[in-house]
Amino acid sequence: MANVKGAQSPTRILCVDDEWIVRAGLNHLLAQKPNTEITGMASVEEAVAAIAAGNDYDLIILDLKLPDTKPFAGLSELHQMAPTVPIIVFSVYDTREDVLTAIQHGAMGYLTKATPGQDIKDAVTRVLAGEVWLPRSLLAMDNVQRVGEPRREFVAERTSNVEPTDAASSLTRRQREIFNLLAEGKSNRQIAYDIGISEHTVRVHMTAILRSLGVRNRTQAAVMAAAAQGAQAEHASN
Repeated sequence: MANVKGAQSPTRILCVDDEWIVRAGLNHLLAQKPNTEITGMASVEEAVAAIAAGNDYDLIILDLKLPDTKPFAGLSELHQMAPTVPIIVFSVYDTREDVLTAIQHGAMGYLTKATPGQDIKDAVTRVLAGEVWLPRSLLAMDNVQRVGEPRREFVAERTSNVEPTDAASSLTRRQREIFNLLAEGKSNRQIAYDIGISEHTVRVHMTAILRSLGVRNRTQAAVMAAAAQGAQAEHASN
């Protein structure tokens, strides 16, 4: 579990990938961020041992499928060991099933290894700030669907029995407001600021939203919120 850091403490990022060239590339890219320490490891086993030994990290970037573990098992294990440390999946695979399965196993972000460097840095910044990074092109039903409009069939089949078009129907007015802001990937702090309530109150509403939607975490709720907005926009254009 990451410690509360002072203003001058470095941001510590753990990159787990079995290819040294990928680790080297991430190190070179992310070391450009001020006051950032990058640690590279080649396996989940090494990462687990480091966390068990008391090493604290602020972010983990994890290859989805490593030789020493089954797909998603390593993600689950690291999330269980350090539940407050956000994890970004970094993978050559970009199927919609992989994206949402990663979310279900605790990921707060998903990037493919073809992602431009600036987008990687943006994703790291946003996830460290408590936001969700879900490249919407990865949530599309096909590669030509416009970024920002995940199809409702995909989200519904993996996250909940609730259709995205009906997702907000059981929510209160305030909860619907928060639900809509989730679609923009905003953190609890940002939502609290935007609508003028405390962060604690946002968390209370978030718990109720997750229960109403039948999902396990805010990332899944964010995906459903984005899908609901996309479905509404599609309906309005018809």
